[in-house]
Amino acid sequence: MRLAQRAIVALFGMGLLSAPLTAWAGADCTGTAATRQSVTTFSALLDGQPGTAGQPQVTLSASGNGDGSQVLAAYGFTPNLRRFACDMLLSLTLPEADFANSRVIVAQSVGLSWEQRWRADDANGPTLSTFAALQAPFRSGSHAAQLTITGVVARSFRPGTAYLNVGVVSEGGLRSGDWRRVALVGWRHDLQGGSAMVLDVGAQSDGTRFMEASLQIPISAAISLGPGVSWARSNGRTQTSVGVLLQRTLGLRPSIPEGDAEDR
Repeated sequence: MRLAQRAIVALFGMGLLSAPLTAWAGADCTGTAATRQSVTTFSALLDGQPGTAGQPQVTLSASGNGDGSQVLAAYGFTPNLRRFACDMLLSLTLPEADFANSRVIVAQSVGLSWEQRWRADDANGPTLSTFAALQAPFRSGSHAAQLTITGVVARSFRPGTAYLNVGVVSEGGLRSGDWRRVALVGWRHDLQGGSAMVLDVGAQSDGTRFMEASLQIPISAAISLGPGVSWARSNGRTQTSVGVLLQRTLGLRPSIPEGDAEDR
């Protein structure tokens, strides 16, 4: 797989399925961590936050570099139930489409992920979350299944939020016993109007090093846009990719929420 795409897509499986920029739910799901710490942009950074309870979200991501381009679509949902359920984000990633050399190649696999927030950031400590994703082939003879397991720590400060992601990715199938280790640190810097700038750097045990920079722009309460750029270096080669992520939360009005809307 091309270097920058590997760093972004294969790195954390469905890592791009972050929670929506603005989210609120019932009495058992209140809090400010999801609003302050959400990362909805072109980045491998996991924020550890759930989505808007009871409101499905659709994510489209497009990226490209000198070798070609790719398009990825996903569907996420957070149940509008009690505390444990409304702190999770369940996602389905559709087959990835690659465009290169005048050909369109559609991956013969789908992705399933479960992100669970076990505690939200507050005065007593940071957000602690886990992320598990399975990329499963749906046709015999296609590539082996891939499992990703990641721990997420996020802590908000006055100007923004710091993140730490540490995880492993299976190589060569679930029974191969070959695991690639991944670590990533990031910073979300809050800007005016609910926008944010996201920077992160990371490394993998196979020697790949990468850096990403992106913007998070709330078009409305229901729509978020996230353009970005990434650099990946491996085996003495550096590759640059540019991309954009668009997320739409279904069921929310496509207008900026009123100030008395309850954040979660």
